[in-house]
Amino acid sequence: MVLIITTAGGRGAACLDRLMGQIRDGGWRGPRFLVCDGPPVQASGWPIAASGNRQGQRRTYWRALALGVEQTRGARDERFVILEDDVELCRNALQYIEAAPIPKGLDFITWFDGHIMQAGSSPGIYPVPAERFICLQKMTWRRTTAEILLRSPEAAAWPDRHSGDTLIGKILRGRRYGIHVPNLIQHVGAQSICNPGQQLVGVRTANNYPGQRFDAALLTRRGAAPGSLRPPAPRAAWPRLVPPRGAARGSSAGRR
Repeated sequence: MVLIITTAGGRGAACLDRLMGQIRDGGWRGPRFLVCDGPPVQASGWPIAASGNRQGQRRTYWRALALGVEQTRGARDERFVILEDDVELCRNALQYIEAAPIPKGLDFITWFDGHIMQAGSSPGIYPVPAERFICLQKMTWRRTTAEILLRSPEAAAWPDRHSGDTLIGKILRGRRYGIHVPNLIQHVGAQSICNPGQQLVGVRTANNYPGQRFDAALLTRRGAAPGSLRPPAPRAAWPRLVPPRGAARGSSAGRR
């Protein structure tokens, strides 16, 4: 599985350093890349694709999609993962995600959700209409889906520097994506590039994040195959949900 992190230097290096430390300490050893919106950052052991000047969230994400397509072309596994730099992971999240196929009929899986599934939802992958998609924190993509996005005339004509998530929903309308519950990542970036001034509340936080110490390997030990569409598990099986540090829960809408 190819892993790609998108990063915007305006937030500083703290979030990115912390995330790369989590990946290193978690023992995941797969191929990884950084896609920078602007000049390259310091990241030992990570091949870097920089843009030289700031291009905005939409173009940066499309560059990450193109890199994922390039790196998986001809490979047995067509999946790749893109995550933003201001997130934290559950234990063994990448190992679980690597073992999780994208179910038939779904274009991608998101491992973050703050606006569709209610807190305490039963574990599983829930199909959702693509036009309802927002938030680019972490997804597993099919190469074929990424190619649809890259070829889209709507993307070529998109006037906004940001709102790439909204564009994805427009291009893939009528199709479906999957929301994985529990959410295996949490958004920790208090500074929004796309919507300055918004806080870590509402849709900018995952509703079903069990916490950084939660071991994603427990999901397979309970007898379910990673990434399968499965009947809801008993709610009593849920671990306690943990909000991001320093964040208050609220109903305010907003995304990164």
